[in-house]
Amino acid sequence: MAGNTNVLKWEMDHGHKNIDTTRPWTLKPYHELECPQLKQIKTEVLNWLEKNLPDYKTKKGFWHRIDYKDLARKCPSILEWCKFIRVPAREISIALLTEAMAGTGVPLHVGAKPLIIKINIPICNTNDVYTEWYDIPQDVLNGLPITKNPFGESIIDLDDLDNTVADTYPRIVRYEMSDYPIIFNSQIPHRVVVGKNAKFPRILISVIPIKDPVHFLAH
Repeated sequence: MAGNTNVLKWEMDHGHKNIDTTRPWTLKPYHELECPQLKQIKTEVLNWLEKNLPDYKTKKGFWHRIDYKDLARKCPSILEWCKFIRVPAREISIALLTEAMAGTGVPLHVGAKPLIIKINIPICNTNDVYTEWYDIPQDVLNGLPITKNPFGESIIDLDDLDNTVADTYPRIVRYEMSDYPIIFNSQIPHRVVVGKNAKFPRILISVIPIKDPVHFLAH
């Protein structure tokens, strides 16, 4: 875009609005989305997993890149829903929380840039599992080392803060997914905490949009 490339302009139903994407901490952590297709999405995804990732119930690691083009063909309700919310998908991945991860959950982390936003769709066993976002000052984050995530992308290394974050920094919100997909701010430090009554595997579909639909997270 000509001019200030750090600001995305989004055409919204009620007009134009400028949102500064260089300050993601000023956006909301998440927003629930209507999904009339959710029941069908769940059925299609579970059927795809049984045929294409048969060890998904015990597979190690949280994020898993998959043949998302095949998933999209076999699970057409996902792209139908993306069209419904007017957010084209660039990539789809699977997030698996298995029983082996019950004691640790997913440590404090942020998503890989340049995108700020990801969309999570609940598939099964989301009760008593919580995402917590924390308000960590930007100067603290700027002073942390850079590491690589499992996909080789550069991210801030938050491992040293994970054990003490709840006692050191304000928790912005604690959220339990239920019957709604969420669009969420992956640049605010967050972690996944598992409750004692959680069931496994907890399965999410994560949709990475072509562009950041930041208007969903504007205050």
